[in-house]
Order: sequence, then structure tokens, then C-alpha cells
Amino acid sequence: ARAAVRVDYTVSISPNEPAIQVAGTITGFDGPNVSVAIPVWIPGYYVRINQYRFISNFEAIADGKTVEVGRPDSDTWSIPAEKGREIRFEYSVEAWEKDDTMGLMGVYVGRESAFFHPGSALMYVKGEPKATYTVRIKAPDSWDTAAPLPSIDGKYRAPDYETLVDSPFRVGAMRRLTFSARGKPCEIIVVGKCRVSDEVLKEITRKITLSAIELFHGATPFDRYQFQYQFPPDRQQQGYALEHRSSMSCVFSSLETDTSFPKVAATYVAHELFHAWNVKAIRPVGLGPLDFSKEAETGSLWFAEGFTQYYQYILMVRSGIWTPREALAGLARMVNDYRLSAGRLTTSAEQAGKGVWITGDSSSSGGTSYYTKGALIAWLLDLEIRARTKGEKSLDDAMRRMWDLHGAKDQPYPPHAFRDVLKSSTGLNLDESYNEWVSGTADLPFDTVLPKAGITIEDITVPDDYLGVSFLPSDRQPIVRDVSPNSVAWDACFEVGDVLISVDGKAYRRTGKPILSGGNRQVGDEVRFVVKRDDEEITLTANIRGRAITRLGFDESALPEARAVWDGLWESDLFQKKPKTVGAPYYLPLPAFGGATLRAGTLRS
Repeated sequence: ARAAVRVDYTVSISPNEPAIQVAGTITGFDGPNVSVAIPVWIPGYYVRINQYRFISNFEAIADGKTVEVGRPDSDTWSIPAEKGREIRFEYSVEAWEKDDTMGLMGVYVGRESAFFHPGSALMYVKGEPKATYTVRIKAPDSWDTAAPLPSIDGKYRAPDYETLVDSPFRVGAMRRLTFSARGKPCEIIVVGKCRVSDEVLKEITRKITLSAIELFHGATPFDRYQFQYQFPPDRQQQGYALEHRSSMSCVFSSLETDTSFPKVAATYVAHELFHAWNVKAIRPVGLGPLDFSKEAETGSLWFAEGFTQYYQYILMVRSGIWTPREALAGLARMVNDYRLSAGRLTTSAEQAGKGVWITGDSSSSGGTSYYTKGALIAWLLDLEIRARTKGEKSLDDAMRRMWDLHGAKDQPYPPHAFRDVLKSSTGLNLDESYNEWVSGTADLPFDTVLPKAGITIEDITVPDDYLGVSFLPSDRQPIVRDVSPNSVAWDACFEVGDVLISVDGKAYRRTGKPILSGGNRQVGDEVRFVVKRDDEEITLTANIRGRAITRLGFDESALPEARAVWDGLWESDLFQKKPKTVGAPYYLPLPAFGGATLRAGTLRS
């Protein structure tokens, strides 16, 4: 048998440089040509990234001589060489990510730290899925390096490219925190301006990790886990996150505190951690084994992303960080998003994710988000199972069964495998519900299912806090980029190019919150805006619009069987043994995780 192909990388990073330098050596190949390629996509981000645009100065040396490199396509470099000979190659990768993220899925180089996603910086050998990889970092002596890979003598080792591409590298100034969860070593890497205390970061992260492991009865798809938390100093808005096999990269606001971090930021941690089971281990055909040369289309994103979205709320309560009331607020937000979606009655959950490869938008296919619809399907199934089995079974049982059949065996599941698992794990025939909710376009039956858990539903009108403008991505002035039709801004006659100075007499500053939130405004109230237009300050006025929403609450007089379904959702042997009551009907516009849409140089959620 021939020797296995091996690729050894050295990545050179200098502070504030506009690019990183990559040098690679390939041994053990058959020849006569070797092709290396940069992925057209990276796991967790379902859109072509066109990373080849940021690669330059590619050169190759074979048998000690510089050779002419071919380009059969935009993502591939073909190197001529004789069998068994060593090939060396090198290239530059532009550091296109900026200080507002400090790195998430591309390359970032700052004054004190750097980041690179291997899928955006390190090439794979085509046709060699069993090739092994090592990575050595060359950086200032004072800089530290963190990556979720074993390191021996300064070399990080990956048994294959799938493992390498799921192992982000953080280099530079950082702080390390450690804890153990059910015997699994866990590490938190903290970068940037973090106001959250080490104690809170560790405790919140530890509780979420323990709750996730408990859900799967102690089974984990990782031997150790690394949480990479970035707090960009100038970032005031909530951030983004990306899951990996045994790690996550999270971008948080530098304004986060011990009080604020558990409210929203921690949901990113719960979401990405649950992905270690659901999508990394329990993955559909199409997302494993991975082919980085083309789009990995699948009709299962409603399960891979949507069910993960649902379980982030479940984990937040079971870990004792949130109350059931707060989780219900997040679920209510999704119910409202779903009811307002254009494709609610025309786009199935399966279809919802297929357009993402074209637009990079989770709501792109027919106007229905696979995050939102998938999460709501998970919720309804969970309630239905608990009600019909009198609490003996739940969606948790189905997830554990998916782990046993597919995650633990690294066996990707085919379409509709979950429908069969529902039956085998709960003893219920839920085919009709599955076919209508997942494959069909029937409206989701909140009115009939939610009351089985004592959840009340009320349709009301509230003041709409949506102004209807977007701004140019400038740190200096809030310059209007566009104005949405049929919005308050449209009513007030905002124009493209206007600079927003004040709202109701208060100077406007970007905070990430809806511009019309706060202030106790009611439907019909007049709002006064001062804008600068053509070097002149003018006043615009409009009235607050009303927005119809669905408000959810819990009926304290619910029958015992309904109360048992409600309590069962949140109960945990670890932290949440007796869930707190909800009280009055409640609606809080917590941001529901919708995934980050990221392209070169631009981030938007």
C-alpha cells in the first residue's frame, strides 16, 4: 500500500498586516499532477464564499524547481510533479475580516490578535480524502495560539480535512478559562474587551454544557470542547456565531456585562453547542461526507438548524439561566415571525432551506425561514408527544434515538429518517403531522396544540418599533441607505442620504436596538425626527403604527395533565427541578437566533 498523503502547513502572521502567508508541503502523492483547492463553502454557512478572490501570489516548487501552476477552475491550483516527490507551495490570503468581528469565518489580522478559518485559508488535496494535515503557526513570540486540535511540538494535527476545516485558529493575546463537564475538558478562549467576569463566563457556559450532555444521557460527540469568545472593543451590537465539531466561534458585544450576558448572548452558546450533536454528528446525507467542491444541498435544514434553535431555549431553562417565561417569550417571537412570513402557506419546511445557496438568506426560499419553521415544528411535536404519552415520552427521546442510529455511528441520515425515528422512539404514529408540517404547507396548528401545555394564545395590537430605514456601514454618521415602503420612515418622508440626528429631541446613537423602541410610545403617537439633508437640518414627523402580534401566556388554572406537559419541557435533574410559573400573558421581543449571513467584508443578520 502506498504511503498516505500528508500536508504540512506553516502559517505566518504579522500584526496589522493585510494578509497571512501560507506555506505548504505535500508528500506521499501518486502524481503526475497534484491539485489543491480552497473550499467553495464552509460547514455551517450555506452559501458559496468565493474565497479564491482573496488568494494571491500562488507559487509551487517541485524537485527544487519552480513549476508552472494550472488553474482548471477558480478554486483549484494544479501542480505538475513526479510520483513520490515532495511539493512545496505558498500563497497569500487577504485578511478581509475587520475589527468589528475579530474573525468568524474568514481571516483577520489586528494589532494584538489574529484569526483564520481553515476553510478560508488552508487548501485541501483533491481526490485524497484520507490525507492528513498539520499546521504550525509562525507569529510574534508573545502571541498565544488556540485551536481545537491536538498539538505536538508546536504542530496542530488533523486526521483529515473535514476535521481541519472545523477547527478555527485564534492567535495573539487571549485569556484562557477551563472547566470540566461530565469528565470532558472544556476551555474558554476570551479575546478583546470583555466586561463579563470570568466567574459568569465559566458558570453560564458550564451550565449549558452540562444540560446538553444530560439531554443525551452523557453521550458526547467530542473528547474536549473549546469555546472561542470574541469581544471586539468597538462592537456595541449583538454578534454572530458559527458552530464547529468540537468548538464554536462567537462574536459578542463589548458592552456585555454579568447582567446582560445571560439574557441573549448565552443563547448563542446554547445554539452552537447543541450543533455538536445536531448537524455535526447527527447530520443529513449531503452534509456528510463533505464535498467542498460544490454546494451541499439538503432538504433537512429545518431539522439541522430549526431543531437546534428550539433546543437553545430548552437548554437555557433547564440550565437554570432563564425562566420558562423568558423561553416562552422567545418562542412567541418565532410564532409571530412565522405568521408574518410570506411563504407560510406556500413553502414547506423541506423547501425552505434550498434557496439559501443562492442568496445566503435563511428566509430566501419562498419567504419562510427554516430556522423559525423548524423550531416551531420541534415545539409542536414535543408538546404533542408529551400530551399523548402522558409525559412518558418526549422529543428528547427522538433526538437520543437519532444519536444512537446516526450520530454515534457517523452514519448520515436519509430524507424522512426522522419520521421513522419518531415512531420507533415514542410509539406514536405521527406520520400525518409530519407530512403536513414538514413536507406539506398546512398552517402550523398552534391553536390546537399549545393549549395541551396550558399555553394561552391572544392576538393583540402593539406599537410597532420598526422605523423602516437602513444605514450605510459607516462608523461616523447614520446615513440612510434605503427606506422601506409602508413604514414610519416612509410616512415621515425620509430620503436616501439623510443623516439622522435626533428622535423626539434625543440625539440618536446606534445601539443595535430598534430605533422606535422605548419611550412608552403608543399607537398613533407622533414622533419627531431631525435629519440633516443637503447641509440643512429639517424636522420630519410621522405617527407610530400598530403591529398585530400573537401573545403567549400560561394558564395558571390549567388542568393537571396540561400542567404536567408544561413542567416536563423545562425539568432537569441538574438545575431546573421545579420550573417556575409564567404568570400573566407575556410577550418580549427577544431576538430569535437566525444565523449569521456573512460575505467577504460584510456581516448582516
